[in-house]
Amino acid sequence: SRTRDYTAYHINSHNSNTMAQTSSSWRDLPRRILTVAIGVPTIILLLQNIVTSWLFFQGAHLICLLEWRALVPTLPLPSLSSADKKRDNGEDASSPLSQYLIRVFSIASFLITILPPALLPPALMASGIVLRLLPHLPMCQKKVKSSAEYIYLTIQHYQFGLLYLSIG
Repeated sequence: SRTRDYTAYHINSHNSNTMAQTSSSWRDLPRRILTVAIGVPTIILLLQNIVTSWLFFQGAHLICLLEWRALVPTLPLPSLSSADKKRDNGEDASSPLSQYLIRVFSIASFLITILPPALLPPALMASGIVLRLLPHLPMCQKKVKSSAEYIYLTIQHYQFGLLYLSIG
């Protein structure tokens, strides 16, 4: 009887969770229909004009840049306490090197989207070289407590972002 009660409890709990999820999905349906009903015709109108379609895709590119910037990988630091980790992460995000990496990535990404296709290989090579040389500049070496592994992992993240966001 104890096993039967346990099984009945979990079945009822699962059914009520499933029903709650289903009812919340149906409650959300009018908002989704309204979004599609307004969004799809708006996008179609934007894509009909050359200038507005370019602006639309540049806006989408900007949103992707902001998301890519938020996805910078972090290395686990097992030897530090949680307070030290928070302090180090905060210092790394505001360090001159991090700021320069973000700026070079953003500027290069937008330049790559507006360059003619013949200039893409030299532009990608130049932006990759600039990203790799930034840690060696004197202005970027102040207050950097990150390991070399973290710095190069971040640089690789931004280099991959140039390929993925700007070309892909």
